[in-house]
Amino acid sequence: MVIGLPLSSFHAYLARMSYDHFRPPEHLSPTGKLLFRALCLVTFIVAMGAVIYYLGPLIDRYVGVPFADWITNLIFGPKA
Repeated sequence: MVIGLPLSSFHAYLARMSYDHFRPPEHLSPTGKLLFRALCLVTFIVAMGAVIYYLGPLIDRYVGVPFADWITNLIFGPKA
C-alpha cells in the first residue's frame, strides 16, 4: 500500500500520470520514429556535454577542491 491506496490503484495512477516524452508522434513512419529517437538521444548527449563543460570547472573549484583539502587534512593532518 502506498499513501493509503491499494497496490493495483497505485499502478493505475502511475499509468495515468506517466508519459514517455521520447515517444515519437504516431503520424511518423517507422524510419521517422527511429530518427526522432536518435535526434532525442543526440540532443540529450550534447546538452549533458555542455552542462559538464560549463559547470564541471565550477563544481571542481567550489566543491572538489575544498573536499579534497578536507579529506587530505583528515588523513594526513593539517598542513604545517
